[in-house]
Amino acid sequence: MSDSVLALKTGLQVLVGMIHPGWVPNTFSFMRSDPGGIDQEPHQDYTTSDIERFQAEHPGGVPGSMIFALQAGTRLRVFEGCFDARDENKATIVTVPTEFCVLFRGDLIHSGVAYEETNYRIHCYLTYEGVQ
Repeated sequence: MSDSVLALKTGLQVLVGMIHPGWVPNTFSFMRSDPGGIDQEPHQDYTTSDIERFQAEHPGGVPGSMIFALQAGTRLRVFEGCFDARDENKATIVTVPTEFCVLFRGDLIHSGVAYEETNYRIHCYLTYEGVQ
């Protein structure tokens, strides 16, 4: 792992720990969207059975996800308050400034958006220590 990627991972671990001490960053994915692509289908990053497994070890806990913007124009469509069913009226686009991140519950319905220019970002799952 390069020094810069290691420094980024360490920084994100500190940030996540300040916001939700139980979360542990896991599975960092470098993402690229090319111009002319299509919107991603709305989805949740964790299934109901995943969440039940986490809650067995951490009552009330919900795993999360994070998007870290590597460049301007990074966006994510979220469906505010939608954890069981999607409501198109609650869809909103969140713009993530360069070198900032957005953290969200892993059961929040969301989707990637289409880009007019190539976009690079990092996606990370936020789990709990000792739970696979």
